[in-house]
Amino acid sequence: MPEFDVVVEVAIPSSTIIDPPANLRGSTGVCDGNINLSWDPVSGAISYGLRRNGSDIASGITTTSYGDSGLGYGLNYEYMVKACNNTVCSAYSSPVSVVSSAQCVKPAVSVVCNPPSCQGYKGAVAGTDGALGLSYSAVDNNGDLDVSTCSFKIDDVVKNNLCAGNSWPTVDVGIAVGNHSASMYAADTTGLSSTASRSFVILRDIEADFDCSLDNSVFKPCSDIVVARNDSVFFRDKSVASEGASLSGWLWSFENGNPASSSQGNTSAKFTAEGYNNVILTVTDTAGKRESITRQVRVGESLKPSWKEVIPR
Repeated sequence: MPEFDVVVEVAIPSSTIIDPPANLRGSTGVCDGNINLSWDPVSGAISYGLRRNGSDIASGITTTSYGDSGLGYGLNYEYMVKACNNTVCSAYSSPVSVVSSAQCVKPAVSVVCNPPSCQGYKGAVAGTDGALGLSYSAVDNNGDLDVSTCSFKIDDVVKNNLCAGNSWPTVDVGIAVGNHSASMYAADTTGLSSTASRSFVILRDIEADFDCSLDNSVFKPCSDIVVARNDSVFFRDKSVASEGASLSGWLWSFENGNPASSSQGNTSAKFTAEGYNNVILTVTDTAGKRESITRQVRVGESLKPSWKEVIPR
């Protein structure tokens, strides 16, 4: 029986043949372990796949570029890319080696409370006991001296745009008693940025206050009354203790008064001299806070009836 050689030629549709991408190239990213990759488009390709150091890392890429992130800092990586159509994928391209970017050096920012408890009393003078101060700064850590944008905020309200170290006393009238937050933002010319924030508390401070009465019943502002010499004026304490404390001491001082002083919460005095006489109240509380307030009492001529004998003519 004669032998025959059979040759079968199979035509492969052109739609199943696709070339690998050419000109795969890579560059080091800005910082923090990034690499940027790109390649030439392939005719008929609808997506691309990437391999890094022998392992597939991405597929279905519909553009001709890719950013690889989260890598080690300053390390060498090898990449290959393939093209795919609806049927098949090409072989991988020739490899390219790229070094990843170094670690980002962002501006160093800080917000610091003084005292460290981040608590202070409303109205306390900066630098005195009970006052709360905030200091903030932005430092360029990479030596480029390119920190260009800064913003210091209290409760999301911008207070300062200076990048140099500065401070902000909490005696600012816009800061009420209660919980607050302070933040510092800084960015350099490359777009790297950092934010720091601190929470702080403004406490109610001790407040000395009092009003006056001529009958110990109806009390008014002391400036609204006029008392006769040697008539009694009654004083009602309206002071408030600092946050979490209670009032523990009172000291009244009466100019030209009788008595000249008193340690009662509510008290009274008579004045021997006409004109405006100072009344000083100093209060203390269980937190050791102290405040004084001075008001004036106007003393006029005696309002009591008087008589004198007239000899008839």
